[in-house]
Amino acid sequence: MCEDAVWNSFKPRRRPAVAVVAGSVGDVPRAIELARSEGLSIGVRAGGHSWSGNAVRDGGLLLDLSRLTAIELDLDANVAIVEAGVRGNALTAALAAHGRYFPSGHCPTVGLCGFTLGGGFGFNSRVIGPAAFSLRAIDVVLADGSIVHATDEEHSEILWAARGSGPGFFAAVTRMHLDIRPLPGVVAASVQIYPLEVYDDLLPWYAQAVATISPKVNPVMIAAHIPAPDPEETRLMVASYAFADDMGEATGLLDPLATAPCIDRAVVNAPPHPSSIDAQYALLDQLYPAGHRYLTDNLWVQPLADRLWHDAKPIFETLPSQRSHVVLAPWVPQQRANAAFGLQTAMSFHVYAVYDEPADDDAMLRWHADALARIEPHSVRGGKVNDSNLFVRPMAVMRSDAAVRLEDLRRRYDPDGRFDSYPTPLPSARDA
Repeated sequence: MCEDAVWNSFKPRRRPAVAVVAGSVGDVPRAIELARSEGLSIGVRAGGHSWSGNAVRDGGLLLDLSRLTAIELDLDANVAIVEAGVRGNALTAALAAHGRYFPSGHCPTVGLCGFTLGGGFGFNSRVIGPAAFSLRAIDVVLADGSIVHATDEEHSEILWAARGSGPGFFAAVTRMHLDIRPLPGVVAASVQIYPLEVYDDLLPWYAQAVATISPKVNPVMIAAHIPAPDPEETRLMVASYAFADDMGEATGLLDPLATAPCIDRAVVNAPPHPSSIDAQYALLDQLYPAGHRYLTDNLWVQPLADRLWHDAKPIFETLPSQRSHVVLAPWVPQQRANAAFGLQTAMSFHVYAVYDEPADDDAMLRWHADALARIEPHSVRGGKVNDSNLFVRPMAVMRSDAAVRLEDLRRRYDPDGRFDSYPTPLPSARDA
């Protein structure tokens, strides 16, 4: 049971005392009462995609909400009401039938609950903000067993915490009420793939380009063993999509990505073309198939920082396995007073070691730690909580003022520490 609770094949060695699989929303208060009566802490598992298996803790109660998968749409109010176990691809399919979308994660099988609680960087988020900003209301069960519907008007502090605290949230979510939006006229995409040899020309150009490109474009760079044409060589892929009214607008938005000084050396240069959310799912899901061991972490960086790309180059040159990769995700910093989410810069830098054999754990852990150490001097020493491993590398995942407020709220709503929080206290962020 506990093995199945973590999607990643790199399993934590922690073991709960008991696991409870909720068959209905009504089971959640009963499970919390059981934990209280037995003096157990509670780890909450929804989609199970947490890389580090944050919900799995030694000696506690693992509350598994993965079977709570109901979806209710109120199209007149533009709201989707989803239970805690719903995954991104399920909601995307339900909404597409009505010409709507929610900024769900780019990996289709990620659970919406943990994704949204952690901020959630999804489709068109550079325009509409992280998924947490589209969280209109939330239904939770608190540590005392009480059931609360939190909005910006009632129990607003609970909703504030739900918008970005991730595994630091101090309640069990049963339902989320999510703002949904009309699909654009077109989703368009372009792709450029380069040999690693152009790194010194491409990366500085890319950092400058994404600083000025429209927020309607999501221009992600991926360094991986892309079979174009040699599957053993690392390639640099700029995979971009745009939400636009029509193909004419989309082409204008995406064309700047084909102006790199080394574009003549691209092994693939696919111009703007019609795409879809499902097509983008299919592209990015190739990076994260089930059944492998994943080490992952990330940092917010300043893409125009001096020496960042010089210091990062050895990471790109030494990907330690066929599936290991780097992702650079440009961002448009956004703040809201009603959300705990707020730690951010213009780009997040993600490092993934992906492999199969447990015998390779030590070597992969060393490579992964070295990669993060190379880029940390160029960061705020903080990152996205959803792509972090706070058991291995504690870091800031929210601004220091938000972290202080969150702990004040935890003492009020969960004074006995019934719900597991971050594995270590959050360090403060640092200005880059």
